[in-house]
Amino acid sequence: MNKKILLLMILLGIIFAGFLILKYKNKDIDVLSTETVYLLQIGAYQNHENVVKVTKTLPSYVIIEEDGKTKIIVGITKDNNNLEKLKKNYENIYIREEQIDNKEFLDYLTKYDYLLNETNNYETIEQINHKILNKYSEIF
Repeated sequence: MNKKILLLMILLGIIFAGFLILKYKNKDIDVLSTETVYLLQIGAYQNHENVVKVTKTLPSYVIIEEDGKTKIIVGITKDNNNLEKLKKNYENIYIREEQIDNKEFLDYLTKYDYLLNETNNYETIEQINHKILNKYSEIF
């Protein structure tokens, strides 16, 4: 009797597994993938007047509110070479590594990182950086 029950359970398991495979076979399963992105931060301020004072001199930036502080981000990249290009325009810079899973932003950043990697012209670097920061601000 035990062999019949065991055989029945195995058969039901196979049927159930086959049903699940057929059900999900044609569906796209969106796998969440993250990438490391470098944010170039020049300060974290509690005083709003200091933020205004600092940002007046910056060509492009994004403000992030975290832990009761206002953080100023002046560049974003995934590429180490571009990180060095962006860093050289600032004296005191802190590099933050963030894990980002927003596919739209990561695709956008990949495209503009490629363009940034191809130039050494200061104005072009600033224009590309401005576009990346705007997209980050728009999405996040």
